[in-house]
Amino acid sequence: MAEEKRQSDEEYVEVTEVPPKAEAPKKKKMDWSVLLILAAIVYLISPIDIIPEALLGPLGLADDAAVLAYLIKLLYDKLRK
Repeated sequence: MAEEKRQSDEEYVEVTEVPPKAEAPKKKKMDWSVLLILAAIVYLISPIDIIPEALLGPLGLADDAAVLAYLIKLLYDKLRK
């Protein structure tokens, strides 16, 4: 019996190091600027407006000017990166 116990002791391996904890992969942030640029272009091309030019005349171009200004800002920021 003593020999059997010694054999089992020899087979036992002591672990002194703890393996590092596996890290979850980092989530990438979605780049919404491309989607916003496409949406702005579609809005400018579309005949449907928030403020229609047919009813309000030149004032109806205000929403188009705002979208165009925002589009230029997005493109400028995107190209600067």
